[in-house]
Amino acid sequence: QNVAVTNLTSCSARLNWNAVGGLSYYSVRWKEATASLWNGPINIGNVLYYDFAGLNANTVYYFSVEANCTGGATAGWVNKTTTTKICTNPTNISVSAVTSTSAIVSWTQLCPVQSYQLRYRKSGTTSWTIVNTSNTSLTINNLLPSTTYQYRVNATCNGDRKSTRLNSSHLVISYAV
Repeated sequence: QNVAVTNLTSCSARLNWNAVGGLSYYSVRWKEATASLWNGPINIGNVLYYDFAGLNANTVYYFSVEANCTGGATAGWVNKTTTTKICTNPTNISVSAVTSTSAIVSWTQLCPVQSYQLRYRKSGTTSWTIVNTSNTSLTINNLLPSTTYQYRVNATCNGDRKSTRLNSSHLVISYAV
């Protein structure tokens, strides 16, 4: 079985594998590297992946899959080790309710975080205005009419604001008001 971990975030991961012929079902199990006991096993049928959720950020995990064949034989556990991300980027950043002097910036978050930092600035400038919040939307006031602004949202996890610095494809949205 070719086993891989994909879709890795700070709170979830997907374990994928190739099909094994003559099987009845697959089982999965997982644990933190420091844990003595495994979670599972769970019979997941004939699907070729399993999504693990509720994981802890920046933690080493062992994930395992086993092919269970008709008649009770097994192919044995195949293990994969990975570390969850420190912090997961906010997604779906959008701007709405734009007026000549204000706008609402909103986003969604897949994994739990401590807080967010919204940065905004007039395009062409280097200095950011920084606002910290625990909400997933924020109204920005005192904007200048007919001016283009850039917006960036960072998540803070475990006191460390790393979400967009770990991923070079951070989201910056420009909007003219």
